[in-house]
Amino acid sequence: TRGRSEPSSDLARYRVVVFGDSTANSLGWGLRSLRAKGLEVLLLGKDGCHMLSDNCDAQHWADKVRELRADATLVYVGGAFLHGFSTSGKWRTACYADWNAKFERNLTQRLRELEATNRRVFAVTVPYPEGRWSKPQYRDQVDCINTSIRKAAATTPAIRLIELPEHLCPKGTCRKELQDKSVIRPDGVHFSLAGAQDTAGWVIDRVRRP
Repeated sequence: TRGRSEPSSDLARYRVVVFGDSTANSLGWGLRSLRAKGLEVLLLGKDGCHMLSDNCDAQHWADKVRELRADATLVYVGGAFLHGFSTSGKWRTACYADWNAKFERNLTQRLRELEATNRRVFAVTVPYPEGRWSKPQYRDQVDCINTSIRKAAATTPAIRLIELPEHLCPKGTCRKELQDKSVIRPDGVHFSLAGAQDTAGWVIDRVRRP
């Protein structure tokens, strides 16, 4: 069944572990800054990593969840579109069948390992990048990445999705600034602290739903 480890009514402690690349940590700082009663956030993202090479220390994710006695886990790889590989002298990015297959295979394996911890596990989809990355080819790649994330989650019954684009890019148009003119993602990918704080409340609300 979905979400086999449900949140306790005791709010003394609710521990969330965030895995992924550097974008996971930038979101995690926002979660940490909420200072919600009993909420503890552990940031275990790895700068520059990607699921193509499975080099995000993901082989240790499930063990970390058990060791840290996490109540919930978030997996977010918002920089996935920045990575590719060369095969037969040709550069491959998201949307190529071999790129998609490698990404999906690695992510599916790690989500299944997390599922086996019997904790709540959330795969977070990726918003369109902004700034210099706000180009049709990158938006197309993000669409393909999100399709792969959804496929990986669908093969792993207990995994829940957090559709982050619904919050940041409703109807395909991304919010760039908050009401006080703070920029949400200054480099187009990573959150500012203010941007992360704005997003974090929306995310944690979904994490703590029954």
